[in-house]
Amino acid sequence: MAATAETQEIIDRVRLRIAEPSVGMITDAEIIEFISLAQRDLIWRLPNAALWCVTTVKETTIVAADEEYTFEGDAAAAGFVREISVKWKDNYAKRWEAAHLKKLKSVSELEPSETNPFYTILTESIFFHVSAATQTNGDVFEIIYIQMPADIEIDITPVGPEFTRAYFPAIEDFVVGQCWEQRGNPPASEKAMLRYAEKIVQIRGSYEEGVDIERYQKTGQR
Repeated sequence: MAATAETQEIIDRVRLRIAEPSVGMITDAEIIEFISLAQRDLIWRLPNAALWCVTTVKETTIVAADEEYTFEGDAAAAGFVREISVKWKDNYAKRWEAAHLKKLKSVSELEPSETNPFYTILTESIFFHVSAATQTNGDVFEIIYIQMPADIEIDITPVGPEFTRAYFPAIEDFVVGQCWEQRGNPPASEKAMLRYAEKIVQIRGSYEEGVDIERYQKTGQR
């Protein structure tokens, strides 16, 4: 079984940093698991703009009278994380939380319609509030969303990182931190994870303003 060139590159660099050029206390399988974990961690720590490499645009044909659509195919397989924007036909839809649906139906000023659409994200579906769904000339709704990266695989058809090389230094720091923790070296693990936190701040700073670096390093919050 072989890894992709990108996966092997991370494995080799991690092994150099933990002084295990070949398999020792840490196996390749464990490093691969940590790479997958690093990708999932980045999903929750970075702003949407920084996650362009795991962003998907999906169009679905509207069915007349249908307002609920399950996450199927690509969305279900990739793992829907959160939406960036949603359009019903040519109109951007506004999100409405399920807990407040009663208000949406009772406040006349809101008046959901196809030109003033709302949507609610449910466990495995998206529900549109448009009064009455119509279909003419192949109308679609569009959802741009963040998808969960697929786990790294070493197989006949290997799966490599979905993040580009620009993110490899951060992923490497995260993986090194996990390896040192597993080897029972908390100080080395903490040092690597601090470097990881610093890189997160740098990446966030490239896409948004107002990040308090000192506060983020101490608390993990902006």
